[in-house]
Amino acid sequence: MRIASLVLSSLILLVIFTQCKKDPTAIPTPVYNCNNPTRSIDSAKKWIIGKWDWVEEKRAVRGSGFRYLTPATEGYNFGYHFSHDTAFSTYNGVISDTTKYRFGLFSDFTLMPEDSLPVIAFFDITTGARTDFVPYIICKDTLLLEFGYVRTNQGVYKFRKIP
Repeated sequence: MRIASLVLSSLILLVIFTQCKKDPTAIPTPVYNCNNPTRSIDSAKKWIIGKWDWVEEKRAVRGSGFRYLTPATEGYNFGYHFSHDTAFSTYNGVISDTTKYRFGLFSDFTLMPEDSLPVIAFFDITTGARTDFVPYIICKDTLLLEFGYVRTNQGVYKFRKIP
C-alpha cells in the first residue's frame, strides 16, 4: 500500500512538472483580439510609432487563476508615446518618464543564446544605461508587453493604439 501511494504521488508530481513547461516562442491567447499578432521586429518598428493607452493587464494569481486589472479597477491610466527612438511614458495623461528604446532579442540582455524572444529594451536618456526590457506581441492597433517574463509580480499588459 505504501509503495502504491509513493508511485501515485510520483506520477502526480511528474504530470504537474511536465505540464508547467512553456514554449517561449508560442503566442499566448490572453487579452488581445487583433488580426495577425506578431513578434516580428520589422513589423514592430513600423507599428510602434504613435500613442498607446493601457487597456488591461492579465496577471496570474497563484492558486486562483488570473486577475484582470484595468484603468477602471485601478483608478489611473498610463500609456506610451513612441517616436523613432524615444518612448514617453504617461500617467493619467501627463508625461512621467522619457527613455530611449530599441528592439532586440532576449539573449542580447541575458547572454543566453537560447533566449530568442524579441524584446523592447528601454534606456536612460541621460546615461544610456538599460532600465528595462520586455517581450512583446504587436498588431497594427494592439500592443502586448509581457512583463510576466521579466517580473514575478506583473503580467501581460494590453495597449490600444490611439488614432
